[in-house]
Amino acid sequence: MKNILIPTDFTVQSLQLVVNTAETLSDKELNIVLFHAFDTPSDIMDLMFLKRNPLYEGLMNESFRRECRRLKMKYGSVIGSITFRHFYGNTRPAFKNFIRANAISLVVWPKEYLMYTGYRHSINPERLIKTCGVEILSEFETENDMLLNSTFIYVKKGMESPINA
Repeated sequence: MKNILIPTDFTVQSLQLVVNTAETLSDKELNIVLFHAFDTPSDIMDLMFLKRNPLYEGLMNESFRRECRRLKMKYGSVIGSITFRHFYGNTRPAFKNFIRANAISLVVWPKEYLMYTGYRHSINPERLIKTCGVEILSEFETENDMLLNSTFIYVKKGMESPINA
C-alpha cells in the first residue's frame, strides 16, 4: 500500500483530489492521508490553550466526514483508508519529519492548486511540498475530462470561507 498525502481545506470540494488520485492510480492500493498545515502559534495565550483547543477543532464538519466515508466505499478497491493528520510548523526539516513519520511515498499537489488558508494559523504548504523530496502527483488521468488537472473549485487566501458559503 502506498501512503498518499493530500492537502485539504476541510471542504467537500477539496476531496475531489481524492477522487482524481483514486482514478489516476486505480491499479494500486492506497492509504489516503488528508492533511492541513498550521503555523506554530507564537502568541503565549494560543500556546497555553493549544492542547485544550486544537487549531483544527471544528473545521471538519459532518458533510466532510460523510463525503470521506462515501469515497472510501465508492473506491474501496483502491482506497484502503482515509485518515486525517494536521501538521504544525513551517520549516522543511519539520515537514520532512512529518513525511517520514507518516511513511508518505507520494504527495498530491496539482499545478494550479490554490488552497483556502483563511483559517487562523493556516499556512499554504506549497513550498514545503515542493521541497520535501517525495514524488509529487500534479497531473491526473481520469475517465471524466471535467476532472483533469486543475479544474476544481479552489479559492484564494483572503476570500470568504467556502465552508460558510
